[in-house]
Amino acid sequence: MDSPVLYLGLDLATRRDSSALLGVYRRSDEVFCVYGSAIWPAPVDLLNQVEPALFDILKQYRVAGLLYDPYQMAATQQRLIELGYEDILVEVNQQTMMLPCSNTLHDHCTNRTVMLPSDPDLRAHFAAANAQHGERGWRIVKSKQSRQIDGVVACAMALWGATQEVGHTWHPAWDSSTHVRTLMSLP
Repeated sequence: MDSPVLYLGLDLATRRDSSALLGVYRRSDEVFCVYGSAIWPAPVDLLNQVEPALFDILKQYRVAGLLYDPYQMAATQQRLIELGYEDILVEVNQQTMMLPCSNTLHDHCTNRTVMLPSDPDLRAHFAAANAQHGERGWRIVKSKQSRQIDGVVACAMALWGATQEVGHTWHPAWDSSTHVRTLMSLP
């Protein structure tokens, strides 16, 4: 069986906050699953901790989207573009796009259509997060400023990316032994 098509969420920080990288995929029954996560406590070394893990995932797995907060990401973004990953990069503006990401996570948690692994670090981030309702919808906030919620933010971005998928990740008739993954055979 092929590995699932992943949507990655990356929330970066270097000094006071942790950094989190998380992958989400859609099952054929419309349930979204967290495939895995990596959380690095502060202080984070982007070049020696986060980037090697990210590049390893991009080499080993089918990734349809990398959603990220552009703050602290400029150098990594440039390296990803140089390596040919420009088409999967999706900047998530924390002021405008995080609200739809938060609402998507809230809806899927409420409807129980998102499955989390039994990772204690990720679960601690979810335990430290609250959903605060405002006039435009739900926002992810910390229950206490001293706690980390970066895994929740990364999950919200990855889940939003996976829910925006309109067809190339799976189809009920897809058979990897029969179908080709190239456009070279088209006339």
